[in-house]
Amino acid sequence: MPIKRLYAILGAGLLAAAAPPPHAAAPPTAAAGPEVSLVMTKVLVIPDTPRAGRPFTASVRVVRRDTGATVGAGVVQCSARLGRSKLTLLARGFRTRRALCRWKLPSSAGGRAIVGSIRVVALGAAARRFFGRPVL
Repeated sequence: MPIKRLYAILGAGLLAAAAPPPHAAAPPTAAAGPEVSLVMTKVLVIPDTPRAGRPFTASVRVVRRDTGATVGAGVVQCSARLGRSKLTLLARGFRTRRALCRWKLPSSAGGRAIVGSIRVVALGAAARRFFGRPVL
């Protein structure tokens, strides 16, 4: 099947799938509540200077911008790189009201730098915080 025809078929299907059915009621606009906005604190890395061959943890506290209440549940997404290679994620989630991510550093990581981010999706909003640390 030619590529142009394949894209035409897929594109038509996506447009049809995205359109609401003709009998569907209009979504409510005024009934929606105010949007929630999240704020994250500075990233806490333990140990402060990660060491090659050992695990390290990065965590943040997430609070609502409007009320200042700490968010203790949601989806935590973690990403960290050492040069071009991704690090192996050991754990992620909420512990002691902090979003945390835990990675294992390879033993060859000495003298390089870790760059990563923690993203939290909660209460219909998302926030991301970046960090970087040298490895001993």
